[in-house]
Amino acid sequence: PDLATFVEGLQAFLDETVELQAFQYEIALEGRRDRELNGVVRDLYDAYHDATREALRSAGAADDDVTTRLVFAALDGLSFQQLVYGPDAQTDACVQRLRELLAAAPKRRP
Repeated sequence: PDLATFVEGLQAFLDETVELQAFQYEIALEGRRDRELNGVVRDLYDAYHDATREALRSAGAADDDVTTRLVFAALDGLSFQQLVYGPDAQTDACVQRLRELLAAAPKRRP
């Protein structure tokens, strides 16, 4: 894997799992009111954070904590926008721009 294929197919995946994506956001919001559920949501987000770090590392991109959080936040936001805007969200175009930004950023050190 490299940056050219980083999170390839995100828009199609979101289109295919729209109900699951909506459910996860609903649970995340409910977790603000329910302390026990908040722990589950945080665990889920931690797992997504870890997966993002591994994807960045595999692509040869910077994978420090700040970059990882920034990239995950971008992907999370794109996912939410896909729910709101559907096909008009331009998710694939935004992912391409994210790849370009990552390619221009300093790489991780060996």
